[in-house]
Amino acid sequence: MLFTKVHKRTFFYILALSSLLLAIYPAQPIRAVGESAFDKVIDPEKYTVGPGDRFKIDFWDGSTPTIDVTVTPEGFLLLTSIGQVDVANLNLDQARKRIESVIAKLYPDGQFSITLIGARSTKILISGGVKIPGLYEMLASQRVSEMIIKAGGFIDGSSSRNISFAGVNSFYRVDLLRYERLGDLDANPYLYCGLKIDVPIINDSSTFVQISGEVNSPGGFEFCEGDNLGTLTKLAKGLTGKQSDSAVVFREKQKMGVGVDDSAFAVKPGDKIIIERKPFDLIEGFFSIMGEVSMPGRYPHEKGTSLAIALEKAGGLTDKGDIYSLIIFRKPEYSRESETAKALKAANVNNMTFMKDAEPLSLRVDKYYPENLDKIPIFAGDSIYIPFLTGSVGVYGMVSQPGMISTTSSKMKLSEVISKAGGFSKGADKGAIDVFRKSSGLKITGGKNINIYDGDIVIVPKNPPQKKTFWDRMQDIATVVAAGGVVYLVAEDLSE
Repeated sequence: MLFTKVHKRTFFYILALSSLLLAIYPAQPIRAVGESAFDKVIDPEKYTVGPGDRFKIDFWDGSTPTIDVTVTPEGFLLLTSIGQVDVANLNLDQARKRIESVIAKLYPDGQFSITLIGARSTKILISGGVKIPGLYEMLASQRVSEMIIKAGGFIDGSSSRNISFAGVNSFYRVDLLRYERLGDLDANPYLYCGLKIDVPIINDSSTFVQISGEVNSPGGFEFCEGDNLGTLTKLAKGLTGKQSDSAVVFREKQKMGVGVDDSAFAVKPGDKIIIERKPFDLIEGFFSIMGEVSMPGRYPHEKGTSLAIALEKAGGLTDKGDIYSLIIFRKPEYSRESETAKALKAANVNNMTFMKDAEPLSLRVDKYYPENLDKIPIFAGDSIYIPFLTGSVGVYGMVSQPGMISTTSSKMKLSEVISKAGGFSKGADKGAIDVFRKSSGLKITGGKNINIYDGDIVIVPKNPPQKKTFWDRMQDIATVVAAGGVVYLVAEDLSE
């Protein structure tokens, strides 16, 4: 009888202890190491094969079973009844050819195929201008920008345009500003391309190029090899539509005149470029449209011009144009007081430089597209910018797997995006989710009915702490007392 009594009490003690541990350390979702979700097709000339990669070899005549094999830690594929193949540090193209040469000795007719079916996780060493340098294990399908976020982000003075990313037989220059402003995915490569990231520190301001005048975001930009006037104009978010046909370039002791349309003009570190303004009486009758349209440029403005008409004049969107993140820069119709200018600058989430006579509109294009673009008026002097589709969305905050996820279309439901990020984590505030549009920086706050578009950054906040009621506190006290009673009973049983 005593034996039964002791074990019953011990059982309840273990149950209480287990509940307490689960409350302190909630169960976490399990994600398989190496589980990858690529947002574009793997480049076989850049993918470096390594331990953990899985290959499938199919024999078309059915006489030989399919071989499913994983690269060993020493870099070999062990093919049953065929032999071993050394594929370490080869790119995917090279590895396929080497495997084919070994199999072809037994199957000379070549009736087989070799497929990479499982991408590994990869260890990346990151050094230089990041907050937490070191060795990290990441998915091969993640990009350099996500690795930098993992390492705590940039420190002050870090380069964002001349980051080096190296592998055994490869080297890439990473330009994250080009990736952000121009949507160039090649400027932010997959982690499968290399093994080491180095973020340099900028010690010399003379390596910058300055562009000012009739561009939407004037400022200084870190120089990259191959930069030209066209690149700098795009990084500055395009022309205002009030530019003349010429630009002035100050280089050392030289002053040069360059055509604004001479996009191939090569710039050099230290250059100062001014895009000149057309005389005021020639500006008012035009608007400009830049970015992902078939025929970017400056067009005569006519009474009744709408966004639909402007897009039609420019030949429509390209297949990479992101209409939902469109920006319109417009001259204010009122005289802005100095206090108003300060308030606008303080409210801007992207630290965008406001020009004296143009500012970005807060425009919910999704409320008008596609049927009602004719209801958005375009005024003389407007400058329209259509950014590039990135094929990804960022999800951060109270979700199980924060980071960049691939998008299935330019428009997705929030539920689908949260699902791809592993679902909400405990304590998520599901009713006050913040969404930031790329390029324009427009902030939208709402609940589960928000639509998510390409390039959006989704922030899921934590529930605000709630003040406990009298009955909540009494329940806590009762729980502690009950737990103490269980411990007391177990101690008493042991003493017996």
